Amino acid sequence: MTRRKDTPKCGLSNAEKLALRDAAVVRIRAALAEKPMTIPQLVAELHLPERSTYNCLAHMAEIGVARRTGEKASHNRQFWELGQEDLEKPVRIMPHPQGAVIVPARQVGMWRHWMDEALFGPARRVA
Repeated sequence: MTRRKDTPKCGLSNAEKLALRDAAVVRIRAALAEKPMTIPQLVAELHLPERSTYNCLAHMAEIGVARRTGEKASHNRQFWELGQEDLEKPVRIMPHPQGAVIVPARQVGMWRHWMDEALFGPARRVA
């Protein structure tokens, strides 16, 4: 990912950064008003940096202007559209695999750094 040459890397005041973000939000809103789009599609159409586009979409989602549609394009990219997030939509939680067991780890045959031994003492031998 490369930075556009006409955008300065640093030296902008906070007000200037917010003004740039607001201008990008206006452009993204206009693009999303036509059809739902993925972040790479928005980047290609609006010539914005990908990270800035994602940050603007996250800001728009936070204030209730844009949301993910739930549909995915190629390479698992989500489509974005205008609208407020549906609070009634269930959150998908990944379940643990059946039979998953958490086993406590044991130190076996590993050396201990001399500074660790100086601070915490030698490693305990666990059989």
